[in-house]
Amino acid sequence: MQALEKFYGLEKEGGKDSSNRVILGLAQYPSDMPPQPAPYSMCRKEECDDRQSSGEVSIFERMSSSIGRSSSLQAALQNSQTKATKDRYAIDPCLAVSKYRRSAAGVTDRYPPRTMEQLHGTVQYLQQLLIAAPSRSPDGVPVSYLSVVEFVQDRFRAVQVDLTRSQQTSKRIQLSMIRSQILIIYFMADVPEYSSKLGMDALKAALSNYWLNTKDSTEIQREWDDEVLAYTLLLQVCCEEPLSFSELYRKVYRGKGELLNWSLRLAGEWAQGNWFIVLKLLREGSNHATFSALVRCCVARQLSHLRWNALQMYNVTWGRAEAVPLEDVARLLMRKDSATFCQACGLSLTDTKDAILFEVSQLEQPAIVFPIRDDDFVFGPSGGSFRSVTVAKISLKLPSIKYMTSLCFF
Repeated sequence: MQALEKFYGLEKEGGKDSSNRVILGLAQYPSDMPPQPAPYSMCRKEECDDRQSSGEVSIFERMSSSIGRSSSLQAALQNSQTKATKDRYAIDPCLAVSKYRRSAAGVTDRYPPRTMEQLHGTVQYLQQLLIAAPSRSPDGVPVSYLSVVEFVQDRFRAVQVDLTRSQQTSKRIQLSMIRSQILIIYFMADVPEYSSKLGMDALKAALSNYWLNTKDSTEIQREWDDEVLAYTLLLQVCCEEPLSFSELYRKVYRGKGELLNWSLRLAGEWAQGNWFIVLKLLREGSNHATFSALVRCCVARQLSHLRWNALQMYNVTWGRAEAVPLEDVARLLMRKDSATFCQACGLSLTDTKDAILFEVSQLEQPAIVFPIRDDDFVFGPSGGSFRSVTVAKISLKLPSIKYMTSLCFF
């Protein structure tokens, strides 16, 4: 805690600076922005100066003239203001985060990698930015949540680069990015402007890099191992993502993790085509509520296919013009608007509009494309009061800050 207080600039001579105080895990935001870390704690001064000169200042790194600063920050801020021209925004050394740069042939100049403490603090700040979903930049310009996501993902990639360059490993950092990336992919699943491929590539990288730490695991790290292997298995078996789970299982894991065993059961039912049991397992989840919600995020893209397969089975059972009450169909498909889904698959309602008539020999593929997100199934009432954020020109719903914090932090 003391190290993170130092990172967030809470320590100063003669006591604590309460102006930037933060309750780690559930942040107290001055507005809708995360609390500001200490100057140059997420980006080296050399990089800040170079990016200021070249104008590479993200909208989330701009200096705000309206927020009060403690006297200990004035020198760093004055440095940025001096280097800024009238055509360029001043970079805030407290908000600047090292940006990802592609390796170029013949280019050897790189900034020194950040320390492990700085990387931990950087990832936590980025998670808080993702959770807070600020509607405006530090200098008051309206921003889209898509911009937040793209900024966070770019800076996560820079964290991976610094870990590789400094030959450091951290399971905590990688698991933090895994959880955050799972949420990003789910939240942005129905946003055309978002590249789900880039999101999945980032998730695969974090899942792979998690195992670079070959030291003997502590008890808490063994719980993390269990969680990461469970995600890997489900992405491999249920979502058909090419991840080398079997190799990891042989070489790395020898225990009997609760989450992995739960995932193995789910994968087994999936392979056998027991679709109702799969949906039931997903809805009920494991004994780990956070893991269960994140697993449902992982398989969200498959939910419509799962329900269509389940409906095929029910159609074989009830395919003799049998009318099944809507409430029973909704319970079996675990979807509130079951009538719309069934009609899209070629079934019809009875004249009384309160039952589905199973009389089609072969179901059609859904005639309409249903949204990937299914917040009622994925989060249920735990999501709390949902917030609206702007993405491009549409409105996107996010769970409460408290609930998102519980999913990201551990």
